[in-house]
Amino acid sequence: MGSTLGLSTTWLSTHDNVVADAISRHKRLSDSDTYDFSALLTNHPSLQSCRRFQPSELLLSMLWGILLKRLSDNTDAKAIKTRESRLSNFLDFIKRNDLTATYLTTNPIVVDKIISRYIVYIISGFGCTTKFIEAKTVTEYLKEINKHYVANGLT
Repeated sequence: MGSTLGLSTTWLSTHDNVVADAISRHKRLSDSDTYDFSALLTNHPSLQSCRRFQPSELLLSMLWGILLKRLSDNTDAKAIKTRESRLSNFLDFIKRNDLTATYLTTNPIVVDKIISRYIVYIISGFGCTTKFIEAKTVTEYLKEINKHYVANGLT
């Protein structure tokens, strides 16, 4: 970025960390986004030689891009894990109830019976978590089951 940046650090006990504490607790001027640092400079003369860092628009844009990407990745990863957990829960239900040989069928009566039993199962507290499951969450479980049936050539 065309500048040299140096950093010098040492450990300070909580009681000796007065300047950093004052900086971190500094308040904005009323409802504006600006700060008046003159009081800090008066109360803590060691800050007189410090310059306030103002990042460039390019740097801010890059930082926001990184943060938003990480947030997006984490959200996507959590959503994927949730979907996988729901399908895994359904497949565990199938296995526990000895339905592995019969659940992938085109017979709607068999599928409806299995899905109805599964809905009762998860509403009874046997979903991915032991928390109460809302109707919209049951719908999300069913969407994953439907995707599984479609992936296996059944519609």
